Amino acid sequence: AGNLLVVCIGISGGFATSGLLAVADSLSQTYTQAGPSANFGQTHSSIWYVANCLGGPCTVTVTPLLLQAEWMAFSVAEYNGILTTNPLNTITTLTGVSTTASTGTFGVVRELLIATYAQGLSNLSSCTASSPFVLRANILTGGSNMGLGTADEVNAAGSDNAIFDMGNSTNWAATG
Repeated sequence: AGNLLVVCIGISGGFATSGLLAVADSLSQTYTQAGPSANFGQTHSSIWYVANCLGGPCTVTVTPLLLQAEWMAFSVAEYNGILTTNPLNTITTLTGVSTTASTGTFGVVRELLIATYAQGLSNLSSCTASSPFVLRANILTGGSNMGLGTADEVNAAGSDNAIFDMGNSTNWAATG
């Protein structure tokens, strides 16, 4: 109880409009979207959270509300010792076509920085995150055209830019 629960979501194919997701869990907690989504063509990236979450196990569900996503991946992380009100207050989004996805510079001193990217159109075999970010989730959906990476930096020394190296040039959308 009292922790921060973070859900990073990537969607590719058939869904590219922000604000059309439902995030819920088995404890009936209210999820808040942390700033705008990153949208590029049919690739979508967003971060959702519950501040001051309840304790105990829970199952998280992510549902596209209007269109069926061809590929979707999401990661869930829990952090303790984080502000219980407005914990993710600086959000940036960038999109592009290249071998690296970048969030752009975001954050302030002594904050938790969370970054995520989604990519479509390319089968990835690996992904790395730039230091000092630590890659927490690396979901490569094997044989399909979807990848999701989530990284964090705890107690940041200042603002930073998360860069994900995907190895292949592809469409991407990043949120941090």
